[in-house]
Amino acid sequence: MARVVLHVGTHKTGSTAVQEAFAANRKLLARHGFVYPEIVRRDTAHHGLASLWNRDLAPYEPRGGAEAAWRALARRHRASDDVLVLSTEEFSRISGRGAVDHAAIRAFLEGYERIDVVCLLRDQVSFVQSAYLQIAKIARADLADRPMPAWSTYFARALERGQVTALELDYNALLDRLEAAFGPERVHMVPYAEAAGRPGGAIGLVLREIGCPLDPSALSSPAGQQVNVAGDPLSAWIAAGITAPRRPPAALVETVERLVAKHVRGRTTLYTADEMRLLRERYEGPNERLARRLRGRRPGFALPWMDRKGLTKRAQMSPEFWVELSRTLAAPRAER
Repeated sequence: MARVVLHVGTHKTGSTAVQEAFAANRKLLARHGFVYPEIVRRDTAHHGLASLWNRDLAPYEPRGGAEAAWRALARRHRASDDVLVLSTEEFSRISGRGAVDHAAIRAFLEGYERIDVVCLLRDQVSFVQSAYLQIAKIARADLADRPMPAWSTYFARALERGQVTALELDYNALLDRLEAAFGPERVHMVPYAEAAGRPGGAIGLVLREIGCPLDPSALSSPAGQQVNVAGDPLSAWIAAGITAPRRPPAALVETVERLVAKHVRGRTTLYTADEMRLLRERYEGPNERLARRLRGRRPGFALPWMDRKGLTKRAQMSPEFWVELSRTLAAPRAER
């Protein structure tokens, strides 16, 4: 039976780790009937297929264009019994100029007997924070002159618009779009929190969801390694405040992280208690609605909120920390 699995992320749910692992183990996956194609040389993901709708992804565009690549993939694997696996978190983008046309994807894949969509989700509190940390560390040349938003501005916009970087925070909207294109029975939404309790983390979770029998420990490097890790939240906030409106350089973030680790035990967060409360209140209702919609397909579905226990917030940093940070930054580079 010709089958396709679309792993659509979402963003900040370990997608890069999954893509790196699958790309490094193409031959092993193929021996078990799962084809993870190389669309663009040395690109482990399939962002180029989404470049048809999002020109920001033009650097990933396949030779001959994205539409030609879609049609070639369909022809090449439609007659086999293998499972074609395509992975990019950009497939979950449904708003703004980069919104993906899922109906068009369905049309490109006409002739396949089954198309499944695997979509990992994290709670909105941890997602908004992680998304901000991602933009804090982006230092691409095309963003050099683009100011980085302050966390307070970013958070306020997320609360008001229900989006971060044009990504919907109410996952019901994404479910609507995916169900309309592929059918309710073929959309598999999975709490990212389940990755924490599985061997191989997100890699093991996605292997299970696509129906691959491989144990994640059987995958060669870089499987199991941390990829695209966000870093310490409070350190990123402090470093971004120092260089605002420019993005902080990696060396500064590392200096701040070292000092934060010296003064703080455990995890940190960008949020104040009020900010966390406001975001939870905004999305408790939509998340409960999502759980009701998925109950028949995934009993017990829930998006557990980010654990608040033991979190150090920005207002809790001691005067001693700020004094040492000031002295460190004022010292000549050789003394740091």
